[in-house]
Amino acid sequence: MPLTKKQKGEIINSVVEKFSKSKTLIFTYFTKISVEKIKKLRKNLKMKGSDFKVIKKSLLGVALEKAKINIEGIDVEKAFDAVGVVFGGKDQIQIARAVSVFARAKSNETFKVLGGAFDGQFAGVEKITALARMSSQEELYARLLGQFKAPLSRLAYVLKAVSEKRQPANAESGATTRQASLDCCL
Repeated sequence: MPLTKKQKGEIINSVVEKFSKSKTLIFTYFTKISVEKIKKLRKNLKMKGSDFKVIKKSLLGVALEKAKINIEGIDVEKAFDAVGVVFGGKDQIQIARAVSVFARAKSNETFKVLGGAFDGQFAGVEKITALARMSSQEELYARLLGQFKAPLSRLAYVLKAVSEKRQPANAESGATTRQASLDCCL
């Protein structure tokens, strides 16, 4: 059953609203992928704070025009009838990674990334793939923490080795040293 003009207007308005709220947009197309697989993708993206919506090409074109979003580098004509759009929020790397992993899966060979936009800047397929390969914010924090921790760990090992080395030499005078340290603390 074809959509009425009112229904089309509602779809366009909801898509324009999502465009305005999203920092990340990734355009995809696919054929012959089961509904279950698309549901898994949606669930995975939802966990990352994003949404996946399938939109007819004609409605997408009107919504892009209305939202004043330029996607000249994206060939939407490759899509047969509809385009999958990922609307994302904060963590652009995780979103790009989820879409790229889904597209690379052998069982999803017909799922292709057309391109996207990050913070209003056009991103081609290569840029999205490169972003997907980058480490996430949490991974970068963990590496940075490791870099800070490494010199402190080395210092702790050196101090322990120095104290162990001095301990046998101080064994004879250990009782007087311990007594002197106790006296100073009391």
